[in-house]
Amino acid sequence: MQKASDLRLQIKKLSIQDAIGYTVAKRLGMKFLTGDREFEGMANVEFVK
Repeated sequence: MQKASDLRLQIKKLSIQDAIGYTVAKRLGMKFLTGDREFEGMANVEFVK
């Protein structure tokens, strides 16, 4: 939860739910599937439109 909060502080437009989802996926070694532009170009992200 701390890493999600840190990410949320770095990227103000993220919701806490998105930050938690991203950090959990990263910890589990999974891709985070999203269409949110805030995640575009980040590691472990599968960006879809």
